[in-house]
Amino acid sequence: MDTILHSDAGVQQIMKGLARFLLSEGHDIRFIVPDSTNEGEFKGKIISMGLSINPIFNTTSIPLSLYETKAKISTMLEKEDFDVIHAAMPYNPYFGGRIINQAQCPVVTTFMSYLKNDLHRISIRLLNKQLSTSYKKIKYFMAPTPSAKQDAEKVVPKTFEVI
Repeated sequence: MDTILHSDAGVQQIMKGLARFLLSEGHDIRFIVPDSTNEGEFKGKIISMGLSINPIFNTTSIPLSLYETKAKISTMLEKEDFDVIHAAMPYNPYFGGRIINQAQCPVVTTFMSYLKNDLHRISIRLLNKQLSTSYKKIKYFMAPTPSAKQDAEKVVPKTFEVI
């Protein structure tokens, strides 16, 4: 996740809900985030990789990830030895994109963006150019709602399935 975990925003709630379900089914989970407290309900399950910022243009008012080194990501991935990685998209090419590109396990994604206006659509289309390499590593593209699927398929050249 390219944002903090300790927020009650929509993406965080979806990821936390999925984590609760997977934990109830006996799975081991980890959140890979740029910067978050390792406290509360998911204490010990949060891998905080670095720093985040909250730019003025960020319409969600949630901090976004900064650049992370390939070496640090590689070390974390080797240590954790994940069976699968689930990423919220769109993601920062220098954080989420690097994790996906270096992953040695299957990667699945869920489109978590609301395309509020043409500026959002254009910005995600531009971001796609940087993310296209990581898309090749993704095995499964999902959307939480039919409208999110429609938005995703307008800006990402992939087929999404509603979950």
